[in-house]
Amino acid sequence: MMEYIGATGIPVQFDDVPIETAIDFHFILSFAIDADSSGNTQNGIFSPYWATTLTPDAVASTKSRHPNVKALASLSGWSLADKTLSWYNPPHENLWISNAFSSLKTLVLNYHLDGIDVDYERFPKNSNDSFAYCIGELITFLKNQSLISVATIAPFHTTVDPYIELYERYEDVIDYVNYQFYTDKVKIPERYLEAFKNRTLQFGKEKVLPSYEVNGRGIQGDGFFEALRLIEDDGFDVNGAMIFSADASASDVRQIKLAIFNANLHHVQPVPVDCDVVQVVSNDSSSRHAAVIPVFLKELLELTTNIQLSSLQGRYSCSDLRLFFSQNYAVISFIDAM
Repeated sequence: MMEYIGATGIPVQFDDVPIETAIDFHFILSFAIDADSSGNTQNGIFSPYWATTLTPDAVASTKSRHPNVKALASLSGWSLADKTLSWYNPPHENLWISNAFSSLKTLVLNYHLDGIDVDYERFPKNSNDSFAYCIGELITFLKNQSLISVATIAPFHTTVDPYIELYERYEDVIDYVNYQFYTDKVKIPERYLEAFKNRTLQFGKEKVLPSYEVNGRGIQGDGFFEALRLIEDDGFDVNGAMIFSADASASDVRQIKLAIFNANLHHVQPVPVDCDVVQVVSNDSSSRHAAVIPVFLKELLELTTNIQLSSLQGRYSCSDLRLFFSQNYAVISFIDAM
């Protein structure tokens, strides 16, 4: 699983994203940019512009708690503030590669990164092969020095050509292709399958990942899962998926909805609208209903009100529960069904 995080300025946290222990999970920090804060190019010297909440300590802590997690830095992206970014042809390609290697080495070591993602989204009309050469050699050097173990690329329909050249010349050092299928604006599973098949003809079918934009362009909801089923039925191995982005997912979580998960529940005592209600079943088959909130909201409420909200451990014996919900949630009260 690949998920971009930190691109929008929302103070997103790694803990906002549920992590399944059985799945290799790659956070793609967005973005490291070869530019100063005004968007002026820096000849290969990359700086981090992802959300400031995604600190080196946060990366290290998340990886220590989840051994299946890797962290990558995505290069460039679409824009920096109001300035649209573009690949430029460096006047001295080897100097650009050297600067990029040195600056990314520093980022990799400081942020405990495992790889890079290449997401240049605009190219000059007179572009030569500098992109393929510079990026391909950069990835090769980083891997040869054992600084990274994963490298991905993120083309979309208007940037396919330079990425095809990069892939054909440096396929051996590129692990996955995070093709941005949502930019094709395909909204029907059958058409998504056709788009996927077409892109696997351009890039290796073992490396192309299906992709999904949360609350965005392209196919949404159950249609995406139906598309995945069609892809598998057509003989492809679905080796994972790319999601853009955790920022949008976290934004949804911040608009907490009241959700009742017990179909037979007729009435519950009123609960705050920023709580979810889940059914708690104990070993003796008795059940209660718990008001839960995301951990980040619990921490925010405690910080702003100085009120210590109850934890699950403090209100109900964990050993007596058969409740499986994300570690990102905390119980604040129990509610009797009536």
